[in-house]
Amino acid sequence: MSYPFKSNGRLIKMFMPDGVVFDNLEPLYFLSKLNKQLRMITLIAPFPELKRFSNIGLPLIYAILLKDDHNNIFLFRRKKEKDIFNLSSDYPSPIVKLTKISQENKSVISIAQKELSRDVFDKIREWNLLSIADIKYLINEEIIFTKLFEPTEAEIVQLELQRNIGVENLSSYELMLINEIRTKDIAIEKVSKMIKEK
Repeated sequence: MSYPFKSNGRLIKMFMPDGVVFDNLEPLYFLSKLNKQLRMITLIAPFPELKRFSNIGLPLIYAILLKDDHNNIFLFRRKKEKDIFNLSSDYPSPIVKLTKISQENKSVISIAQKELSRDVFDKIREWNLLSIADIKYLINEEIIFTKLFEPTEAEIVQLELQRNIGVENLSSYELMLINEIRTKDIAIEKVSKMIKEK
C-alpha cells in the first residue's frame, strides 16, 4: 500500500473525531502504524484561555503537532474550538497505546511539549487561515524529545533493583509498566507487587 499522505509542503490539518466517552485518537494511531519515525508535540494553550480546565487538573493540550518520516506536518485539533485533549484518559491510556505500537512496529515515536504563544493559539483556534508558516517553527526549534518505550535512569534503576538484572533484558511487560506508572500515577513501591503478579 502506498503512503496515503503527501502534503507538497502544506500543512495537513485535521479535526480529531469525537469519542463516545474518551477522546477518539484513531488518526494518531493510524499514522503511528505507518511510520518508522514519528515526532509528536503536544501544544499547550496559554493559561488564561482555557482557565476552566485548570480547576479539574487536566493538562491544557489544545492541539497535537506531528511530523512523519515523509516530511509531512500534521496538526490535530478538537472540532469544538474550546475543547482540549486528555492523553491520560481511557485504559490503557493513549500514551501506552502508542508505546505498544512502537514496540510492535519497531518504530521510534518521540514526544515533546510546547506552550503556544497567544498569537499562534489564536490562529489555531480560528483554524481556516492557519498555514504551515505559522507553526513550522515549532518543529524546527531545538526541542528535547522523549522517546516512548524508553525508560528514564530512575526507572531503569528501580526495575533493575526489583529484578537484579540489566536493563537490556527488560520484558515488554515491564516497559509497558513504566508507562503505566507515568500515566496513571502508580506509586513506585507498587512496582514489585505488579511484576510479581505478572
